[in-house]
Amino acid sequence: MALTKANIVDVIADQSGLTKADAGHALDAFVDLFYAEIKKNGEFGITGLFKAEVKETSAREGRNPATGAAIKIPAGKTVRIKAGAALKNSVK
Repeated sequence: MALTKANIVDVIADQSGLTKADAGHALDAFVDLFYAEIKKNGEFGITGLFKAEVKETSAREGRNPATGAAIKIPAGKTVRIKAGAALKNSVK
């Protein structure tokens, strides 16, 4: 189940003793940091938890699922996220 921002803010506030407003500001600051670092350096990670990297995708041919017609998908960029050791170990 995916959590909403409000769910995450509630948990942060409950576990840290912060107000919901302060927890929301902290979450917003983390998200802003994530975006800034991935844009500036092409990667962002938290040791043991995850590593996110910008990867180049090549142009390729795809299919329109509605019609089956061939379409050209241009080259671009995407973000790939790899789980860290601590995250992997937490689900064993």
